[in-house]
Amino acid sequence: MAELTTVYKCTNGANFPVQWQSPEDGQLNWVRDASHFPYPLTPLAVDFTRRVYEDSGYRHFWAWRRGFPTLGHVRTTYPLGFVYRLVPEPAEQDAYLQEYGRRVVEMAPSIRRVWKREWEPQIRAACHWLQRDDYLSMDLPQLTTYLEHCMGVAAGAYGLTFLSATSMFACGEPLRALCMKEFGGDGEKTFVTLTEGFSNESTASDMALWQLARTAPAYYLKLRQPSRKRTLSSFWVSCTRSMEGRSS
Repeated sequence: MAELTTVYKCTNGANFPVQWQSPEDGQLNWVRDASHFPYPLTPLAVDFTRRVYEDSGYRHFWAWRRGFPTLGHVRTTYPLGFVYRLVPEPAEQDAYLQEYGRRVVEMAPSIRRVWKREWEPQIRAACHWLQRDDYLSMDLPQLTTYLEHCMGVAAGAYGLTFLSATSMFACGEPLRALCMKEFGGDGEKTFVTLTEGFSNESTASDMALWQLARTAPAYYLKLRQPSRKRTLSSFWVSCTRSMEGRSS
């Protein structure tokens, strides 16, 4: 496998090895998904993320959203837990994706009704199944098989959320068209910056949640004072002081 591993250098001088499935993969265009995955994933999270990318709901969303020529599979690689996706060469979409795109735009005004009628019940059913507790009585082989199935069910339910997300994003198509008209070659970049850039409050909130999840365990014991009643405002003051290194 040594010939399939490329060792890159980070800006700080550290080695960053990437293991490819084939020698040609190292010459392809891979993009890191820093917006959704700013930090490296654990092996379990990598397994789940790979399953999500292979789900039909996500593949439809990604192909339509990024203008891929065919549906296909979303190829990913996870060096050191970081998420990279393969970006195909731009080309005209095939007839299937063109028709899918038209249906997505038509569905956008009624997406909430479709969500409540079709997708939400399926997701709720999947969540109910995943929350069962009979795994406590399983032996190790049974538990291994059960967990494998759990990952598939969870990824499928998560993929359903992308079916609604596709139509939600379709609502932004008029803005994309306006940006393309007004800014020409910079229109696409302007649209993506406005809707998905780090200056976007939603993306900034995602980053803040990631940071909170990583720092919360370190501050839990500092904030835990069972004998003292806290209001919401006093809790946030304590959080801020704790993260700044001051006593609460």
